Amino acid sequence: MQLSVDERTTDDRVTILLVDDRPEQLLVLETMLADLRQNLVRANSGREALRFLLHDECALILLDVNMPELDGFETALLIRERPSTRRTPIIFVTAHDETETHVSRGYSLGAVDYIHTPVLPEVLVAKVSVFVELARQTERLRRQADHLESCVQERTAELQSLNTALQAEIAERTRAAEERDRLLSEAQDGVRRRDEFLAMLSHELRNPLASITSAADVMRIRGVAAPETEAARDIIERQAQHMARLLNDLLDISRITRGTVSLQKQPVDVGRAVAEAVEAIRDQSADTRHEFSLAVPEEPLLVHADPTRLTQIISNLLGNAVRYSDPGGRIAITADRENGQARIRIRDSGIGIAPEMISRIFDPFVQLDRSHARSNQGLGVGLTLVRRLVELHGGRVAAHSAGVGQGSEFIVLVPEMPTESATETPTQPIPCDRAADRAAARRIVLVDDNGNIRRMLSSLLGLNGHQVEVSTDGPGGVETIRRLRPDVALIDIGLPGFDGYEVAAQVRADRECRHVRLVAMTGYGQPEDRRRALAAGFDDHLVKPFSAEALNRLLAAETTAT
Repeated sequence: MQLSVDERTTDDRVTILLVDDRPEQLLVLETMLADLRQNLVRANSGREALRFLLHDECALILLDVNMPELDGFETALLIRERPSTRRTPIIFVTAHDETETHVSRGYSLGAVDYIHTPVLPEVLVAKVSVFVELARQTERLRRQADHLESCVQERTAELQSLNTALQAEIAERTRAAEERDRLLSEAQDGVRRRDEFLAMLSHELRNPLASITSAADVMRIRGVAAPETEAARDIIERQAQHMARLLNDLLDISRITRGTVSLQKQPVDVGRAVAEAVEAIRDQSADTRHEFSLAVPEEPLLVHADPTRLTQIISNLLGNAVRYSDPGGRIAITADRENGQARIRIRDSGIGIAPEMISRIFDPFVQLDRSHARSNQGLGVGLTLVRRLVELHGGRVAAHSAGVGQGSEFIVLVPEMPTESATETPTQPIPCDRAADRAAARRIVLVDDNGNIRRMLSSLLGLNGHQVEVSTDGPGGVETIRRLRPDVALIDIGLPGFDGYEVAAQVRADRECRHVRLVAMTGYGQPEDRRRALAAGFDDHLVKPFSAEALNRLLAAETTAT
């Protein structure tokens, strides 16, 4: 045990216990917290921390998760079992991903927060300062109570009455502290339940969307004679894509909040991206008769951006303009340069924004008009997602409006790519060659308990020339794969009998089936789900709903690899 500051402490100085088996990490934490001028105590293991807490108190424990012998979770459990340390705040310091299981276990042991390494000094100091100040206030209250207790014993009955009032105040403060603990616990439980809900929502909505998307692909490949049927298929595709976008927006907010979104940047022509987004939104809003005007520079306006995310930014803003403008309304879109930045401006003649709402318009779940007349206004996360994606690109977004009924304007600024750096040409999607796909026919086993998905996906694969055998559960899937030894097995994760992970494990254990390419199909699309699928033995991971083009590209790549 080592005390890292002078033993001559002031009355306001509190003790912070730093627990880590790595001396260099303890030194880093001490250096970051030195300016707080508190008693920083080192502990090189969980056992050493517990010995210190037998005789001493501390205001906060910074506890490493991954330690030999006693890890952080085991140490926290022992700390919570002692009455004297039951309420001592614990912040876990971890290099692990903040998965649902990891977070849930930490919070169940009484953790108040997580800090990931490498630690940002300003974040660490800000969080620790809160608990330092709380400990100081608690200590001052304790000293005041002790002093007043002594006075009560020495003074008259009049002071006894005053002491009674003081005790009532202390009781109120204690009640407030307990209420704070309760609210903190509820907030932590709410975060856990939110993530569980989003994961389940993803799975439950992606399965029917997968059936709808596959059915539309089958209709497109077979061809239809009647224009009305073709129009109906187009509507099915557009609405399925719209539902998938809403679902992805909701899940993206959760991913961005946890810091798990990564950008795949490349040179992107802003003018072209804006023009394509306008064409797409014009097709989707044909029934509402909105009037669009577009002005983009003729020469390329390049930014270093993720093309998918940039399109998502523009589409969300255009969709917002359409939703909040009456049928026949005007929407003007421009793209130009401003002081070394690419500027995108979207103006509409819609309902406008009240002055008091301007500062809140980008907050999650804030919507301008909650009346039934605008029931198609979405989930209230589109603008929040726009702001956070723009910030990830190093830019900023702002909203302007003259008031209710005066229309709105949104301006996005993203740093322009310097001319000398723009040596790459933005990549364009390569059309799927269906004739080539048919020539490369594969033997495929499809394992899925959803009848609609089985039927539509089997038809889609059959139209592309593949031989398909289906199974409806985990045990049956393993038996079918072992019997047929196909080229590819498309396996749903949520299966009866046992799940897709167990199917993959049993197939991989069979030497005769090691050549089979295993593809996971799932409605769970978080990065952790992909990692788990690959760890179980899958070669690829498809998130429902996936397009026919995505499936064809995967099978074509498999053919090339084979």
